[in-house]
Amino acid sequence: MDMTVNEAREFMENWSLKMSKISSVLLSDALLIKIQSSSLEICRILCAFLESSPSSSSISGVQHCMQQIRCLEQERITEHITEVLGGQQDDIIPSTNLLIEVTESLGLTSNQELLKESVAVEKERMNAQVNQNKGQLAQTNRIVDLISHIRDYMQKIERI
Repeated sequence: MDMTVNEAREFMENWSLKMSKISSVLLSDALLIKIQSSSLEICRILCAFLESSPSSSSISGVQHCMQQIRCLEQERITEHITEVLGGQQDDIIPSTNLLIEVTESLGLTSNQELLKESVAVEKERMNAQVNQNKGQLAQTNRIVDLISHIRDYMQKIERI
């Protein structure tokens, strides 16, 4: 849990409004999953410890917390982004529904927001090239392609 909290702290310290929304969502979702997993593990340990306690209200409170943590399965925009990025590896053009979901969820519905995202991703791509991080560079290139698909989609809508 300590490592996960430190990762989350670092993420928040390094995060800025100028970062790519798509990259931020992918990074933060991975942290959220780690935090949920660690929280559930802590609850399991507490339950095991409290089983020897005469107070049943404490254990039921912890079990209730566990249920709430499990129910935090919010709609994850990450799943849509990952699906689009994975499809791009196989040269599959993203579906209109996925593009709509991503653009609306991330607020990339205006040309200005899309431009900000493009600039942010370009900066991330340059940093990945400078740091010679091939994995990050490959993902950033796929995000650039996703933004291109979003831009094409928005142009089609404007013509209609």
